[in-house]
Amino acid sequence: DGFVRFEFMSSQRAMTVVRVPRSFTGSILVETGVGDVEAAGFAGLSSVSLASSSGGVHATRNDAQDVSLSSSVGNIHAADVQAARVSATLESGSITMADVTATETLTSRTSIGDQDLRQVSAPILDVRTSSGAVHAADVAGDDLVFETSVGDIEATVVAQALEQGFAGIHAVFKASRAV
Repeated sequence: DGFVRFEFMSSQRAMTVVRVPRSFTGSILVETGVGDVEAAGFAGLSSVSLASSSGGVHATRNDAQDVSLSSSVGNIHAADVQAARVSATLESGSITMADVTATETLTSRTSIGDQDLRQVSAPILDVRTSSGAVHAADVAGDDLVFETSVGDIEATVVAQALEQGFAGIHAVFKASRAV
């Protein structure tokens, strides 16, 4: 069974765990003002949406049509996630993704903070930060955007289109300094 864990920040640490039956195929929406949110072990859902105004957001071993992760201040971590569409939005903090596959689009945005992507793939992969570094290893896609206004970009790309015998891949790298 999948679960959602809420961890509330206060003078006393409190945690709430909600278990969801494997047969559930609807949507999961979790929002907190202050505290961490974690969702793990979901399969076949319509959507998973996790948000925190101040705290970490963690998605692990999730399979859904749409996965949306957001926080104003904190970190976002996604691992072993499969979806048609994946989005991560963060004002201040870092985004890490590992073994994430989107069959349509993956967007990742930070205002201030680094992004670290490992073994991430999507036909349309759009990664942007205003101030921070972008590190991408073994990423794959047909239309790739890596952008930072202040920071470095370092990327190793596996071209899905070339592996499938198609002629083109579109990649845009914009940075103050690209490695």
